[in-house]
Amino acid sequence: MKSYLLTIFLIVTLPLSKSLGIPEEEGILLLDSTNFIMALKIHKIILINFFASWCQHCRHFEPVFSELNQMMMNQGFKIRLAKIEGTQNQQISAQFQINSFPTLKLFFNGKAIDYSGLKNTSEILTWINNKFESLPRLLSNQKEIDDLMSNKPSLVYFFPDGDENAKDVLELVSL
Repeated sequence: MKSYLLTIFLIVTLPLSKSLGIPEEEGILLLDSTNFIMALKIHKIILINFFASWCQHCRHFEPVFSELNQMMMNQGFKIRLAKIEGTQNQQISAQFQINSFPTLKLFFNGKAIDYSGLKNTSEILTWINNKFESLPRLLSNQKEIDDLMSNKPSLVYFFPDGDENAKDVLELVSL
């Protein structure tokens, strides 16, 4: 009886933990009023681009946001990027005091942190690094380790090749 309950539980929760039905575009979550709260609950850290489809500045920022997403995925960040059309989701925009587009907000455990810097990849990445300096990330070569250690004291945990627990341990210690 217990094995059936466990099997049913895994079948029910596995699809929820994978995608939960939130659409994506190039790895960026596409949010609206139907999935916004769910995304905040699922992802402890999420950077959201509030944009307007008619906004010229938003159109110029879109490739920058896509590049930022690629850079963060390549560097092993555990921060999801998302975007929401602010004029079509006015209640959410009002709730988070979105008065202009594009506006970036970093949500950490559901609480919003305003971003007011320049809208380029290096500035945003620097800001995120400053907010979460201790975020664990997977380093894949000696140069990355040397770069990390040259900036400030760091803790590096070594996983031997073939260690199947490495990914689980990294997930456990990540935000």
